[in-house]
Amino acid sequence: MRETRQESWGGIHNAGIALLIGLLAVVAPRASAAPFTGHFDNLIADLQSRAAALSNSTGTVEKKQFTTVESVLQTLEGKTSTSLATDISNLGNVAKTLAKTFPADFPSGTFGTDLETALQGLVGDVQTHLDATQTTIDGLGASSCATKAQTTLDVASNQVVAASAATDFPTASKVLGTALKTAMKAETAAAKCSSTTSGGGGSGGGGTTSGDFMKATISGDFSLNFDSIKSFVTATYSGSGAGTEFSVIGAVANFHGTAIDVTVLGSIPGPGTYPIFGGSNIDRGNPKSDYGSANGTVTLTTFDPTNQKASGTFSFTATATTGSATITVANGSFSVSKITIVK
Repeated sequence: MRETRQESWGGIHNAGIALLIGLLAVVAPRASAAPFTGHFDNLIADLQSRAAALSNSTGTVEKKQFTTVESVLQTLEGKTSTSLATDISNLGNVAKTLAKTFPADFPSGTFGTDLETALQGLVGDVQTHLDATQTTIDGLGASSCATKAQTTLDVASNQVVAASAATDFPTASKVLGTALKTAMKAETAAAKCSSTTSGGGGSGGGGTTSGDFMKATISGDFSLNFDSIKSFVTATYSGSGAGTEFSVIGAVANFHGTAIDVTVLGSIPGPGTYPIFGGSNIDRGNPKSDYGSANGTVTLTTFDPTNQKASGTFSFTATATTGSATITVANGSFSVSKITIVK
């Protein structure tokens, strides 16, 4: 539990629109919570309770509080979050709004406690990514490539610690979001290392086996006919329920090493079309450039973790992490015959 929280956070959504939404919500049942994770459940429940208590208020202060509560609920429930990254961003946004209108709830009141619970849950999710990548790196053996991947992972670990120790939620949200991006870079780097060892090595995927492939057409900031059938493709599966992660990474020698990371987060009951995780990316070796904030879909035509097999198609757009260059990944497809299960 933090001992202090800054109370000078500002910014709320348009009051008139939020009030209208709020009044409609009073007479209609709410939809189920829409965050990607379940870490906001306590906050949503307390917000709904507070909204009910304030719905018939006539005082100026209470009306403003009602509007704020409805605005935050609209942020959390109005549009389904499809990624851990979005939930992390929403944490900072709703904290700013609530702290301005309900200063008595911070640092240790109802809303402050609920946000702390959400933050620590999100920290745990990012740490799960770090732990899985650490397992991969530990299996690589000594090499300059493994050292580089470990260095990136260490940076992500320090960022997670900094997020957990931050003295306000918006800062914690920003730092944790950066940590997640860094963690995904470390995961990609570790997968690339595996491609330089015999059979892939380590627990990061086992390397290409006969018939495994990842193919795609890359266009935009640079163009490439991506075909990893002659190089390296790996897949990992971990978690369960809302915490499930399935990731496929392919790498080729072009541009001194180019890798595509396609990841799905959340419940994956079987074959179907799923939103791509925003942290999915393309990492280009030389000239060095990374493209993230992915927006697209993955269609799993085969998904059988029990027998360690998966295949599917994908497409997405991504933006350079530095600058504004964009790329488009089209006609993507993959097939893997040995998914590594990460406990």
